Amino acid sequence: MGQRMIKAVFNNLIVILCVHGMLTAQSQQQPYVLQRICGSVTIDGLSTEPAWESVRPFPMVTQTPTFGKEPSERTEIRIAYDTDFMYVAGRFYESDPTNIQGNLMRRDEFSGSDDEFAVILDTYNDNQNAVLFVTSPAGRRTDVTVINDAVNRGVPATDESWNTFWDVEVVRNDEGWFAEMRIPFSSLRFQSQDGNVTVGLITWRWIARKNEINIFPAILPNWVSAFMKPSVAQKVILDGIREQSPVYVSPYALIGVKRRVELNNAGTTYGRIDDTPGELGLDLKYNFTSNLALDLSVNTDFAQVEADDQRINLTRFSLFFPEKRQFFLERASTFSFTTGLGRLFDSRRIGLSDQGMPLRIYGGARVVGRIGKWDVGALDMQTESSDGSSSENSGILRFRRQILNDFSALGAMVTSRLQSDGRYNIVYGLDGELQLAGNDILLTQWVQSFEKSVRATAIEKALVRLSWERNARTGFGYKLGYVRSGEMYNPGLGFMQRSNFTYLFLPVSYGWIPDESSFFQNHTLFLTSDFFLHNNDRSIESADVSVGWNGETKSGEFYKVGLRATTEDLTEPLAFSEETLVPAGKYHFYTFNVSYSELYKAFTSEITLEAGSFYDGTRISVGLSPIWRASRYLEFVTFFQFDRIRFPDREQSFDGKVLRLRLNISLNPKVSLSPFVQWNSAANVITLNMRFRYNIREGNDFYLVYNEGLNTDRERVQPVLPSSNSRAILAKYTHTFDL
Repeated sequence: MGQRMIKAVFNNLIVILCVHGMLTAQSQQQPYVLQRICGSVTIDGLSTEPAWESVRPFPMVTQTPTFGKEPSERTEIRIAYDTDFMYVAGRFYESDPTNIQGNLMRRDEFSGSDDEFAVILDTYNDNQNAVLFVTSPAGRRTDVTVINDAVNRGVPATDESWNTFWDVEVVRNDEGWFAEMRIPFSSLRFQSQDGNVTVGLITWRWIARKNEINIFPAILPNWVSAFMKPSVAQKVILDGIREQSPVYVSPYALIGVKRRVELNNAGTTYGRIDDTPGELGLDLKYNFTSNLALDLSVNTDFAQVEADDQRINLTRFSLFFPEKRQFFLERASTFSFTTGLGRLFDSRRIGLSDQGMPLRIYGGARVVGRIGKWDVGALDMQTESSDGSSSENSGILRFRRQILNDFSALGAMVTSRLQSDGRYNIVYGLDGELQLAGNDILLTQWVQSFEKSVRATAIEKALVRLSWERNARTGFGYKLGYVRSGEMYNPGLGFMQRSNFTYLFLPVSYGWIPDESSFFQNHTLFLTSDFFLHNNDRSIESADVSVGWNGETKSGEFYKVGLRATTEDLTEPLAFSEETLVPAGKYHFYTFNVSYSELYKAFTSEITLEAGSFYDGTRISVGLSPIWRASRYLEFVTFFQFDRIRFPDREQSFDGKVLRLRLNISLNPKVSLSPFVQWNSAANVITLNMRFRYNIREGNDFYLVYNEGLNTDRERVQPVLPSSNSRAILAKYTHTFDL
């Protein structure tokens, strides 16, 4: 065992040197001149026209499970272009076509259980950002944006909510499956120099049952999500591309019925309030240039948005819920400014009250793109007043540009929250990202807030962050970091769980890829340490130290084992229910955790188990997440979380249960139905959400949405709660005109 470990360490030192050399060579590689299509092409999936025969296929190589091998199944991918479109053809032969996995048809799904074909385009040629187009044997359409060179730095490295205009057709037969894409250049953002456009390109085929990626160019699997890293993409040249500035106008109409209950003034009974909303609004998209776009929205509405996932909060801090509204998700990466523990901008602060209730958004504007070497983003939204609160104007301005090299940048961001009663919150932030050597990155941030009637020193109204990190799947990875947040720092449009603290962190990991005979595809050992200090006296507020291992098998199974030691200094009691309360004080407790998941089959599951001490008691937590893709038309998604907490010295206990049941029904890639039921025992609620979508074509959608909230313990308060808190049935249609 010791000899194998020494051999693995030695091999990975060689790999690190090779990877550094590969990155250097990548920046000096000769660009690949993409071929123009000669002749007409019909997008029918088969790519049998004579025009395709003159386009040479890319040399594909296996990336995983064993790098460098020939693909196990014959794979041919061709890409060509003309003045207006990029054409992509994939021929995916199968020795046994009955093994093809293609179950999901729902728009924007991204699943490893289906065979897939993808094209990644770094259209800015900045080695950091890209767009990803994916299809499957079921004809699924998924378009994704990639940020931060596919590295998660506090925000996900991919965003599946981005949508654009493109076409895809897929055919299955007794030879395999075949796909064709047509991507308009008007749907992309690129920069032209002397009539030429240089773009980073990656394309791959995913064979789910074999956990196999066939890829071009030959990218080593030494990073997480290495198959979509713009920095190692093949540079390709296109010439004679015509810049286009289309105008898309998308009006919508909404009608429906709503019902809610409200306690009367005397507090003796609940009354019913009915409403029949009818709304009109529109969105407008216009490209000033090929890489700078304007979005306008009037009477912005989000009736079709899915419900938030129910969760039970076992911490003393607010939970973060991800954004699901399309307007704010699109190009959200431009406005990304994470501060280690929070965000300078959290779009959920716009159009939602502090209680999570929706507020009318009168409208707004957004400009996103690139001007010269600067990435720019501007957003402004106006919301109505509600429940005695004043109306608000929310504004964000973001600038960022690369310096020195492709992996270094400087940026600035300003957010403003202006209320009609005269209150305001203005925050500015400066951030820098500097590549030191290889994969080592130095991150620096200074953020400061200003509010009416708040008087404090600059440092007490500021957050400062400094970290040095190396992100890698093989070899050593680490983050050495420092964050300090002043007592009066308040990001009015952002998200922070804590205030007035100093945060020190040092996670360290070591990963390696075993030899070809191993059952495992990769291993990672990790040690994390997080310390939060009170700024007033430098005492420990919270501390976490974890050690463990995770690994992935060549068949696509994931294992993780860990042990965590925690310290919490509660300055006030922590309540889990009316009967369960942890007194203020300092606590030390220890937790063992293990998880297993299998993601690449028609029936997949994830199982998590956490057990150990918890403050002055004990906790056992079990999570189950089975997913059954019964056919291309039907998918069952379930989640169950059970938390058992006991405090025997105080004879207190708490049992928390969350159950989610989702059924995804797809008649074809355009028509889908998603019933969603959730139960939260801690909140004593059942929520029902059902969404029907008919995607007539890109930009033309019809939605029918049903929402209801039910009380499960009606007699827990007086007067007795109604069985239903609220109910809504809404129909919405959006139609896009290309002007």
